[in-house]
Amino acid sequence: MLWRCLILSMVMVVAHGTLGRADEKAAPETAAKPAADEVLNEWNKLVAEMEQVQAKMDELKLDFAKGTPQEKGKIRTQMQVIVSNFSTKTLPRMKELAPTVFQANPDDTVAASFMLQDLMAANNFPEVVKVAGAILKSDPKNSEALFMSGQAKFAEHDFEGSLADFTTLGQVNSGGRGEEMLASSK
Repeated sequence: MLWRCLILSMVMVVAHGTLGRADEKAAPETAAKPAADEVLNEWNKLVAEMEQVQAKMDELKLDFAKGTPQEKGKIRTQMQVIVSNFSTKTLPRMKELAPTVFQANPDDTVAASFMLQDLMAANNFPEVVKVAGAILKSDPKNSEALFMSGQAKFAEHDFEGSLADFTTLGQVNSGGRGEEMLASSK
């Protein structure tokens, strides 16, 4: 553990030139505030864009269900373009900003959801439980948070906590993944 701290310190020295100079003045705290406001403004625009994409996709799904085979081909192409644009432009930036937004506002369930996915993929189970807990504080029936929290608690050998999350998930989503996980644990 100590060697990691030393390596990190060396990287910081190389990246920033020095650990700090006595003749340098501390940066005023107000300089960080506009940057944080800019991040939150950008985040809000990205969330609005994501909501527009979701609404458009819902609209296209309805059109697809009613469409002729020729119309379905055009709709499918349109959906693929929308998904591709969102996946290459908006989504990566949202993933990048999510930790900063969550740190500034732990009640932002969209940012927390993005973090959950990345934390779970990295097998960072204690942080998954923490972030899922923040989501569940404001939305106790959030299926994604219950499911990932249950998985993370199970991985951390908190079987009672895991069982409680999957039981709640089963109640929220009758016949869903929570019931499957609960049934397989018995």
